[in-house]
Amino acid sequence: SISARGLPSVRPALMRRATASQAAMPPLSRLHRWPCRALAVVLSTSVSRCDSDGRIASTGTMVPPQTFGNYTKCASACDASAGVVLLEHLLGSGAAYGVVDHFWAAGDASEAADEGLAMDYFVDGEATPSVSMTPAMACGQGFPQLNGSIGGDREQPPYGLFSAGNKMGRAARDGGWYHYHKVLFRKSIRIVARTSGPKVRFTVSVRGHEVAASSPAAEGLALPSGFVVPPQARLQLQRLDRIYFQAMAFAPLVHLPAGYAGLIYLTTVALDTSPSTNDYIEGCWHLYTDSNKTFPGIVVGTGVEDFFDSAYWFCALNGQAPCLFDHANAGLLHFSRKWGNGTAMSSEVQKLRPGPPGTHERLSAYRFFDGEVVGFSNGGALHWRVGDNLGKCNDPSDVPGGNAHEVAVHSYSWVYTWPLVDGAPPAPNAPPLQLPKRSGAPDSDLAQRRDSDLVL
Repeated sequence: SISARGLPSVRPALMRRATASQAAMPPLSRLHRWPCRALAVVLSTSVSRCDSDGRIASTGTMVPPQTFGNYTKCASACDASAGVVLLEHLLGSGAAYGVVDHFWAAGDASEAADEGLAMDYFVDGEATPSVSMTPAMACGQGFPQLNGSIGGDREQPPYGLFSAGNKMGRAARDGGWYHYHKVLFRKSIRIVARTSGPKVRFTVSVRGHEVAASSPAAEGLALPSGFVVPPQARLQLQRLDRIYFQAMAFAPLVHLPAGYAGLIYLTTVALDTSPSTNDYIEGCWHLYTDSNKTFPGIVVGTGVEDFFDSAYWFCALNGQAPCLFDHANAGLLHFSRKWGNGTAMSSEVQKLRPGPPGTHERLSAYRFFDGEVVGFSNGGALHWRVGDNLGKCNDPSDVPGGNAHEVAVHSYSWVYTWPLVDGAPPAPNAPPLQLPKRSGAPDSDLAQRRDSDLVL
């Protein structure tokens, strides 16, 4: 925000809502001398760009903002297992496109707002949603119910709270999940909330806005990197829903067919492996910028932690405590090494490589790419390998160079995609997320999942 002392002198009429008459506004010749951010705050309008001195370089037509949104609350008597429509919005005639840019969810003391609730975003009348997500994983946390997360354990203050650079986070013990992932649409948006069974209590809120055709922003969504996502792009969520990959296998976190361009916005992984401290961590990351690229592509990480801007097994290489962090570009929200019954392993046992049979290692990490351009010119892919060989990142053979073991991979990759040919259909979407089925018991079947319940 900008303090009043930093704003030019403004007539009281200018402090009214954006629906005030244009006669109350000063001429554009005066607006050009105002600071860009100050103008945006006072007039509630979009500014096309600022020059090197932070002044207005050009402005579009002053269009009042068009905001839309809704909320829904499902109490104990509510059954949303078949889905309830949270929002239906048709784009106005004067808009170039719309953006859903805020999501928030809360629930009771169960898994309701963590993993018992799915949100489906249907863009422009599509039959299969472009986005099908659970709140916790959509906000970067793959193990919301387990101890060993950033912000402390869920049962003790501060209840696992975090904030990833004002882009996503958690602000309550029972839910409080929020994110600002921007879902574009050109005709309509329909958002449906559905639960794993009856009597799953939750509250969800979404908001967005229309971008006027006369606005400079009508050219597309400008990311912090400077790349402008075209209005016809769709934010597509590509998932791996706890798929098991053997050692030396490649996990396809992103796959985009030929004929489509794309840009990775965010990737989140939640990994579960047994025994702990096995060499899965050595696996490299391979980016294929078009569908014709071959191995190794561009190596974007020489181990699991490198991809997330960390190092040395997230500080836990020799049995030390992990370095949990929630930075704007990357973060490690969960890391734990435990016995099968959920008890913690001693630091001495954690030094064993691999750990004893029956032990588990779990981590949940996220990586934003909105500050750089990591994308696909004509199809492409992003792969992570479970462990690696002696050739480390450059050898395609499946002869292991260490002692890697099977890993259960749960991943969310948010990718802006658009066809290279005008009029071509959007890239195909994944099937909707399947939630675990629950009965109608409000307490027993919705009890918190503990470490001992998660086994390979």
